[in-house]
Amino acid sequence: MIVYIANDSYQRDEKGGILSMTGAVEGRNQETGESLNSYVKLTKEDLGEGVTFEELTYNAKVEACKKKMIAWLQASK
Repeated sequence: MIVYIANDSYQRDEKGGILSMTGAVEGRNQETGESLNSYVKLTKEDLGEGVTFEELTYNAKVEACKKKMIAWLQASK
């Protein structure tokens, strides 16, 4: 699956730290050609132990969104 983040926004705490990210995610299933468009919300729990949003690269954010999106698609089958 090819995925990219078309737009993202962040929820911050009172000190400016990022609590969560909502991304407008677009993708295409390489096997079927099906297009997927969704909003994915990532929280600190989705990132793993000790990882912060500030440390993530764009590619790491895409992979986290992709992982959550695939899990959601598999659960909805």
